[in-house]
Formats: sequence, C-alpha cells, structure tokens
Amino acid sequence: MINVLLIIGYILLLIATTGAILMPIVNAFQRPSLLKKTGIRLSILLSSFLVSLLLASNEVTATYLAYGVNAAIAQLVGGILILLYITFLIAIISTLFTELYGIIKTK
Repeated sequence: MINVLLIIGYILLLIATTGAILMPIVNAFQRPSLLKKTGIRLSILLSSFLVSLLLASNEVTATYLAYGVNAAIAQLVGGILILLYITFLIAIISTLFTELYGIIKTK
C-alpha cells in the first residue's frame, strides 16, 4: 500500500513540476515582453549563486571524507546554503519594507 501511494505521489509531483515549468513558458510566448524580465531575473539569480559559490569554503573534515564528500561537493553545498541565506534575508527585508511602506502610505 505504501509503495502505491509513494508512486502516486511521485506521479503527482512530476505533473506539478511539469506544469510549473511549462505554463510560464507558454505564457511568455504569448507575451514576449515577459521574456526580457525573466532573463534579467534569471541572470540575477545566476550571478548571486556564483557569488555565493565563490564565498563558500571547500574545507572537508575527516568525518565527511569517510562519506565520500570531496572539496567540490563541500563548496557546492556551502554555496547553496549561502544563497539560501541571502534569499531568505532579501525576503524578510522586502516583506518588512512592504509592510512599513503600507503603514506610512495609509497615514
């Protein structure tokens, strides 16, 4: 029973992922001006990932070496974590700014 539900869950995840990827592409071809904005946003995301990857350390301890983690994997994981922290801070700051702007605007 668990295997069947797990397979159904994977199928539903695949359908949702496909829809999440394909629908914006279809919408972008209907309105080509969105492609420029999407390209700018993707380039900002890629550049912030590259910066966070360069900031990440590639130090590996003996414990992680036993699990097959090398310097490249350690640096990739560190870069992804730094990118997560950066985007989390940006989300918090933008939420606070939006709320404060709404409070100031209503007064």
